[in-house]
Amino acid sequence: MKKFVSFYVFPTRTRKPYNQESFNSLWQWTMKKVLKLGVIKEKSTFHNIRAMAPTKIEEERDLNSAADTAGYSTPRITKTIYLRGIKERNPTE
Repeated sequence: MKKFVSFYVFPTRTRKPYNQESFNSLWQWTMKKVLKLGVIKEKSTFHNIRAMAPTKIEEERDLNSAADTAGYSTPRITKTIYLRGIKERNPTE
């Protein structure tokens, strides 16, 4: 079996990039499907995917774990760039 190789994250069957219209259509179809299946609770943009994992990990564990997941050396970068919807915590909690 020949290995499929492409320089694109989401290539077409011919290993070329999707045009904007095709990608948007595919993204909307995917969002409807995962919402219906209950995989996610609300629609998301493609841009938000990168921030989802560190945000969830910070909510469930801690900021250092989120920084490790995002691949940054300091939690400050992760907090500044990727964490979304994080509430300030009372230090006594």
